[in-house]
Amino acid sequence: MLVWFLFLLPFLPTLTVSETPVSFVRVGAFFLVFLWILRSFLNKKLFLPLSFPSLFLATFIFFSATSILWAINPVLAVRKELLWLSIFPLSVVFWQNIYSEQETKKSKLKFYLWEAVILSSGVIGFLAIVQFAAQFIIGYETVNSFLVKNITPIFVGTPTAEIISQNSSWFVNIEGQTIMRSVVNFPDPHTLALFLGLTLPFAIIAAISNVQKRFLYGIISGLILSGLLLTFSRGAYIALVFSFISLIPFVGYKFKNRKAGIILMVMIISFLFLGQPIISRFISSFDAAEGSNAGRILIWQNAIEVFKQNPVIGVGVGNYPLTQDEFISSRSPINAHNTYLEIVTELGLSGLLLWLGMLTSALWLLFRNAKNNSLALAALGGLVFFATHGFFETIIYSPHNLVLLSFILGIAFDDYNKNKQQTTL
Repeated sequence: MLVWFLFLLPFLPTLTVSETPVSFVRVGAFFLVFLWILRSFLNKKLFLPLSFPSLFLATFIFFSATSILWAINPVLAVRKELLWLSIFPLSVVFWQNIYSEQETKKSKLKFYLWEAVILSSGVIGFLAIVQFAAQFIIGYETVNSFLVKNITPIFVGTPTAEIISQNSSWFVNIEGQTIMRSVVNFPDPHTLALFLGLTLPFAIIAAISNVQKRFLYGIISGLILSGLLLTFSRGAYIALVFSFISLIPFVGYKFKNRKAGIILMVMIISFLFLGQPIISRFISSFDAAEGSNAGRILIWQNAIEVFKQNPVIGVGVGNYPLTQDEFISSRSPINAHNTYLEIVTELGLSGLLLWLGMLTSALWLLFRNAKNNSLALAALGGLVFFATHGFFETIIYSPHNLVLLSFILGIAFDDYNKNKQQTTL
């Protein structure tokens, strides 16, 4: 069931019931966590990871829950907190299933989970390419209209789809030409880019390490990479470079093959010189005077001012938009365009330090295990992408990507099983 959930993750719809979106991702995550808890009680054994990332994450979630007490709008805070409470516990479920005590079961489940992530992302990458190419055949207006009317409401819910249509970031102007970015069934290009960026290292490491399926995983890696590039997300481009760089030192050592490291270097160089629109978009990332960049810098400055007024505990989880417009709706697209600024404004320095503690300790454990664990190596590349992309977008409220983050954290929680604890209920 866990494998199927990961495979179907990007295709799970969001139903609208009485103007309220009901995400199947959140429902599925909650159901899997509930089954894990029920099974633990029936077996009278509860396994919990006691590694630094898991302890930091648990403390972060607890602290964010207490912020409801001082939030500007407690109802909005509860909505955001319930999202984290429904998905982040999945990291423990992934951890226990990946590092099962039964070696045969462990190796098989690791492979199935790994392959589910790769295959589902490969399909999304392929669809991203098809959607992008379609605009040059039938026009971007037709493609945009089709997605707005027939696809987006199914996967994000009707109320959110209406807001997206009014505040669309689906188009980019490159050298005077309007181009529709790849979004497929995601709410915006940045969310799609994050999904593909989190999964790409898993496909690349599988292509390098699995000789029998190298061609298949190589093709899938190309699909995922191409789909990511066609989002024209500059934050994702920068995150992609850092993700690749984090993999290079380990690839040659682990697989005893310098060609593997060379392949990654070629991919980086090809990415930088793949085409004029993409390289122009990438270079513009470093132009502070460019319109979008200037606007983002202004948003960051406003977020810093909010932080200065509430430096220790913030304004409450999910309440940053209210500091910019007190009459804003709960589904407002307003955010700090920086995960770390969003956290520090909503939870203060206390929340930010807990979040950074979780990220840095997880990165350290993955870094230490990457030489001997291919899954940890892939997770390292994914987490580096997540951490870097977070400097340019607020990425902590996307259910799909939080599930992938939980999967990566589940891998990071283990320290060669030294931290596994069993509690008898």
